Amino acid sequence: MSLIRKVARPLLGASFIADGVDRLRNTEEAAATLGPTLEEIGALVPQAEPLTSNPQRTTQVLGGVEVAAGLALAVGKFPRLAALTLCGVHKLNSYAEYRS
Repeated sequence: MSLIRKVARPLLGASFIADGVDRLRNTEEAAATLGPTLEEIGALVPQAEPLTSNPQRTTQVLGGVEVAAGLALAVGKFPRLAALTLCGVHKLNSYAEYRS
């Protein structure tokens, strides 16, 4: 493993961990931002209704996933799976922020 990877993975993981912790601490604000996106997803995919009906719980789950995947990326355990998971969460976050 090169020196750049040893430094870059923890730094990249730290930003996702910080974002996930912030989302877990401020669940109401994040749920308000994510709410319209979840309603749109619920209208397009009726099977996703259990996920879209409670935006606060979905926000908490996304924050926990972000922290866990960020830790896995920073430590170097399953880095490809962690990066793929973070990519999916980041895509949802970007779309929600774009809408608002």
